[in-house]
Amino acid sequence: MPILRPAYTAVAVAVFAVLMLLVMAVTYLTVFVIGKTRHRHHKRFPRMTTLAKRIANIGALAFLGLAGFSISAMNYVNPFIMIFLVWIVWTWALVHYFRRGLYEKVEDIGDESAHLSPTGEIKKRKLSGKGLQNRIVQGCQTYYQSLRSGIQAKWKKILPLSILLLFGSAAIGLMSADLCFCQHPNEISTRFTRMFSPEACESRPVCHVYFTLPQDPSTSIIANFQSSREPSKGWIEYRQNGTTSYKTVATNFFKSSITEIDRYVHWADIFQLEPGTAYEFRFGFTGMDNQDYFSSSYLTRTIPSSGNVTFISGGDMQVDDFGESISAMSATHSPHFAVVAGDVSYANGFKECYRRWDKWFESWERAMKTPEGFVVPFTLAIGNHEAGGDFNRPRSDVPFYFEFFPQETGLVGVKPDDRPSFHHHRISNHTELLILDSGIVTPMLGAQLDWMNDQLSNSMNVSNRIVAYHYPLFPSVTRFDSVPDAEKLAWSSTFFNHKVTVAFENHFHVWKRSKPVTVSDGSVNDQDGIVYLGDGAWGIHGGFMPINRGSWWMDAADPIPHVYVVTVSDKMMQADARNVDNEIFNTYIKLH
Repeated sequence: MPILRPAYTAVAVAVFAVLMLLVMAVTYLTVFVIGKTRHRHHKRFPRMTTLAKRIANIGALAFLGLAGFSISAMNYVNPFIMIFLVWIVWTWALVHYFRRGLYEKVEDIGDESAHLSPTGEIKKRKLSGKGLQNRIVQGCQTYYQSLRSGIQAKWKKILPLSILLLFGSAAIGLMSADLCFCQHPNEISTRFTRMFSPEACESRPVCHVYFTLPQDPSTSIIANFQSSREPSKGWIEYRQNGTTSYKTVATNFFKSSITEIDRYVHWADIFQLEPGTAYEFRFGFTGMDNQDYFSSSYLTRTIPSSGNVTFISGGDMQVDDFGESISAMSATHSPHFAVVAGDVSYANGFKECYRRWDKWFESWERAMKTPEGFVVPFTLAIGNHEAGGDFNRPRSDVPFYFEFFPQETGLVGVKPDDRPSFHHHRISNHTELLILDSGIVTPMLGAQLDWMNDQLSNSMNVSNRIVAYHYPLFPSVTRFDSVPDAEKLAWSSTFFNHKVTVAFENHFHVWKRSKPVTVSDGSVNDQDGIVYLGDGAWGIHGGFMPINRGSWWMDAADPIPHVYVVTVSDKMMQADARNVDNEIFNTYIKLH
């Protein structure tokens, strides 16, 4: 589901200015409407008409103040600047309450001038040209005089109330600053509310241990962890499970972009491992206090160099108990790794939502552990909720995704924000896996398309060529079909020309299976076409509606939370769609 989050303060200020102009227009129109009513009913209901006037003006200005706080809470404008602006607006509303004399002499109604005679009769005369201009100027002067007279008469009340409003706007502004809004499930927090809940790594100096997939996961692994204390050095110890001597490798580390707390991200490329072998890892660092901090032991394993390999494919993860139950079900199949193709934590590109990532890490560590005790490594594709928007997002709008997850070896010296958003992985001796960026940060055409052609051309000697990405080329919900036609044709043609085995798509929170498609021009070929599986529902219920089952490429679709349990070998590829109860409700098999 797309999120629009403008990155420029100028946009927010412009929105605030437009809101202010609208409120002023509403206020001015309110003067006309209530003024007209007042001429008819003022003698009978003087208090009612005056109260209605005040409520209308104060309500409009109060709404403007709340809109200002919303802009501030969304982190578009410095909260202290917005506190000052809202205080000015609310003080203006306060002065409105005490203003006087606006209706005593003249009212403008439409293109007429209405005068209230001493006898209470309304006299109207048609205005045009310069006369109308003069009346508008006179109306503005009368409005100004009404504010000034109210201040002069009631300044002893206005001054203390204005000071009270200043403290009130400061309190509300600070409590609403640094908003975090996550989805699936919806969660809202601010810096103020986060002060009252414990930080994930506060009690664990070494936290969030995880493994990401390198280019050759048969002989290497990327080991990662985070720490809450500043390190002077970090290290990872590892050994074959069941042996006694450890090898040690130094970690690379840097301070994360989290602004509220200190958090350090460590990683190390581990090479020269044996294929299909279990390894035990321990993680640690020396703090600036010269004290050593250690983790407990973790098991993981490399991918075998031949034979069957099992992995999980899915996306759009629900970060709650139900989503975790699907993860736990997945782990019972002892996968060698997992592919999460976008919308991993639903932090929506907010730097303030680092705790949602903490929650995701904790859930993965609990649930994605095989019956043998192996932590399941993973590789990720970027989704729109990592970037806070749809297509062509600047990397400045993508906090944490690149810095938390190195997905290639050899990235020492590369700034975390410059890490590639697409990458490949050789799975055993029979499968090439390409993780692609469906235009969220890197354009689908150009350099990525050239890279894709090269990788697929170089892998024609293996049995399986599998691609995974976020936005579907052949979606189950065409109401939100957003991949441009040129990109769709280029990618589908490349997949078909290089005989891709299967494509895993996501984003729409439903289960989907396409017909065997050749390219995006309406061609179906049962023998050589590519089946596109999707559409990303790792725990999310319902999905986008309506499902378009009538599209020419659609075979079947249903709003079922699921993952694919995929088995690959040199002879076949089998993808079983499984629900939370571990039931297979659809299977796709490609034989070689």
